[in-house]
Amino acid sequence: MKNLKGFRGKYFSLAAILALNATLSLASDVQSVVDTEKQLYTPKAEASSETTDVLEESSAPVVVISKKIKEKKSEVYTASKSLVSATNVTDNVSIITSEELSLKGITTVVDALNTIPGVSFASNGGLGKSTAVMMQGMSNQYTLVMVDGVRYNDPSALLGDADLSHLLVGDIERIEVIKGAQSGVWGADAAAGVINIITKNPQVGTHGTAGVEFGSYGRRSANTSISHKTDTFDVMLSVQRVTEDGFTTYAPRGENIDQYENDGYRNTTVNLKARYWIDAYNRIEAGYHDINSLSSYDDFGFPNSSQHSDAHIQSGYLTYKYFTSNHAIETTLSQSSFHRKELNASYTGDLNDYQGKVPSIELKDTWKYYDNSALVFGTSYEKRELTYTAIGDSEKAHNEHSKALYMNNTNKVGNVILTEALRYDSFSAFDDKVTGKIGAKYLFSDQFNIYTNYGTAYKSPSMFEMIYPWASYGISNFDLKPENIKSFNIGLQYAGFNMNIF
Repeated sequence: MKNLKGFRGKYFSLAAILALNATLSLASDVQSVVDTEKQLYTPKAEASSETTDVLEESSAPVVVISKKIKEKKSEVYTASKSLVSATNVTDNVSIITSEELSLKGITTVVDALNTIPGVSFASNGGLGKSTAVMMQGMSNQYTLVMVDGVRYNDPSALLGDADLSHLLVGDIERIEVIKGAQSGVWGADAAAGVINIITKNPQVGTHGTAGVEFGSYGRRSANTSISHKTDTFDVMLSVQRVTEDGFTTYAPRGENIDQYENDGYRNTTVNLKARYWIDAYNRIEAGYHDINSLSSYDDFGFPNSSQHSDAHIQSGYLTYKYFTSNHAIETTLSQSSFHRKELNASYTGDLNDYQGKVPSIELKDTWKYYDNSALVFGTSYEKRELTYTAIGDSEKAHNEHSKALYMNNTNKVGNVILTEALRYDSFSAFDDKVTGKIGAKYLFSDQFNIYTNYGTAYKSPSMFEMIYPWASYGISNFDLKPENIKSFNIGLQYAGFNMNIF
């Protein structure tokens, strides 16, 4: 039985006793660049600073430059695959910014998502232990998780879900959470919603940061980053390292956990991003995210068992963007890979080895046909690969692929906002699927609106479900079919109050 009293039912983290943050600014004369999604519709050569107003009077040849501090407006990418104002999103959306993470002292994505109503977790306890997200009452495998738009759901996991326990927040700019059926935009596995974790971009100039922290249960963390940005080129590298002695989560009730072995954890996360303007209308972007972790855990309820999970998660993308008139045409190559070893499994000293890979290519066009209105249409190809080696068994492998056509529209007319999405997916292992969603929002004021959405979605069987546990007996279960799901919600937002019925 889990010890709920030995450590009072939750993991306590002491306030940091040492913190060091240094920022170096080595370039102050670099020209300011508009670095918002306006670049999707306005070439760099035509862009002007958001914070500078130039006023010219016809009566005298005088130019007055005034600085204004404008309220930061939230923008959302995940609802339609295009950055739009959060005001123009009809879905039930939550945004967690890096400023909020810092102010609240949040160190993991799990802790961050726990602050969102309607999102909860099932965890084996402690940092780095297996954690499953539940959104709007639906379990982990119904939620699509991405890092910078690259799929984070693991095809080698039993249910094809995403383990959020290894995601740190030091390099995160914002987290977008869209609730409700989103297969019309993102395809399979987005039935309960989508979580998109977006990492930081560099600021103008050359900057560096460093920080260290110590906490309870032997927690030690360090982070550093360096970035450089000019009018045509920017690059940012960040490294985070966390280690923890941990504690057992299976101590009998009322007993001192110190008499049992600790379940330690270590995590090294590297994030690299770069962008380069070839000219005023062409840009190349690239990103790489690498997590290397080792987690100890107790299996089968024994507080002194010695299981270990060694995980290496990598994701990357390369994007070419072409801006012309009111179109932004993008081609993106991306891949996520997962390699996980379960050491000392079943107390035999052997291991289980899991490897999953998801390469994909996507071509899309974002057409801004009117102010506050945009149409996104595109096509994509995705492949999922699984290799699995069980204890005392031969290697098993399986792969499948899918092709998709999709279209998303956001249109604002007066105080009314309408959104539509339609997607067709063709699978190698299942029947073709057509999904979509429609939404509407009415703005009474900047602080008061009502919204509603209806969408269809599906959850495809994971590759692991189709070969396990029957693989050991030479039997496969390829007759499994996708689950069909319908979602409806209606909500009201007033100032800081949000009511959502689904």
